[in-house]
Amino acid sequence: MLAPVFLLACFGLFSVLSATLGKYQLTYFLKQLGFLGLGLIVFFVAGNINWRFFKNEGKSLLIIFGASLILLLGLFFFGTEIRGAQSWYRFGFFNFEPVELVKIVLVLILAKYFSWRHVEMFSPKHVGVSFLYVLLPLGLVLLQPDLGSAIILGAIWLALVLLAGIKPKHLLAVILLAIIFGALAWHFVLVDYQKQRITSFLDPGRDPYGSSYNLLQALISVGSGGFWGKGFGQGGQTQLGFLPESHSDFIFASLAEELGFFGCLTIFTLYFFFFFRLTVLSRQMPNNFSRLVLLGFASMFLAEFFINVGMNIGLLPITGIPLPFLSYGGSSLVASFLALGIVGGLVSRRQPVV
Repeated sequence: MLAPVFLLACFGLFSVLSATLGKYQLTYFLKQLGFLGLGLIVFFVAGNINWRFFKNEGKSLLIIFGASLILLLGLFFFGTEIRGAQSWYRFGFFNFEPVELVKIVLVLILAKYFSWRHVEMFSPKHVGVSFLYVLLPLGLVLLQPDLGSAIILGAIWLALVLLAGIKPKHLLAVILLAIIFGALAWHFVLVDYQKQRITSFLDPGRDPYGSSYNLLQALISVGSGGFWGKGFGQGGQTQLGFLPESHSDFIFASLAEELGFFGCLTIFTLYFFFFFRLTVLSRQMPNNFSRLVLLGFASMFLAEFFINVGMNIGLLPITGIPLPFLSYGGSSLVASFLALGIVGGLVSRRQPVV
């Protein structure tokens, strides 16, 4: 599992270096290298913890869940606003985004809940109660406002509900409620720039120098890469600054420009093996809790991958979701390795308990 992750992280390092070298020299590259080192330490520490403890210990998970909600709530008083969203705590040169930790806690607490009640999923009560776990952090994240992270939280819940065995009629009710919730969010929650991102996605030519600018520049970058790409550090869109956030949100477009279709195919292949390996490992787990944790993390990474690549190639609106293991950012990278560490801790103890 670590082999494709390590290679993806290497792609990310060199892409961050290429996208920022001319303007910031080695600053972002060295920071990302430090984040990667910290992530690996977190991975090995987490891998030596017996996470099966949470299978039978719900109170500890609830305490951790409550603490994560307090972190989200504290953003409204002590958080730092970056790109229109008050989603970070600033600690010197490091910005901590608590929603990355909330994603992991949500996977654990939903896996715990469904592992005990999967045979009772015919009851709509359990669907409703499980939704309360995601509703609280989702609401706080939307108020920041951070639409992308809210979508990921909703995707984690929906994936685990489906894996736990929801009835088709209950699934239909969930879809209808999601449509209603989306309509209410459009009128009462989303701010103007978020609405403009959605409308520009539907009609990119409406405001090419305003709300559609990022999308159009990403499409130009992806399309100009050809089959082999323009070469490391040779992407015109990236190097001349036309592509915004080329080291974070639009790192895939930057990679596509410099590595071309072949490079993108290589990245897709690495992600495929990563997701495939997580799925295979989940089938080897001796209990529902461990199995749902692995599938929950797989769903989280898959949603982030799909949304980020989708917005880079114009299939989805721009939401600011990082590309796992590639995009610049300490919170996302370290949290991703924490999730992998939890997976490692569960896999290494997958023998059934006598």
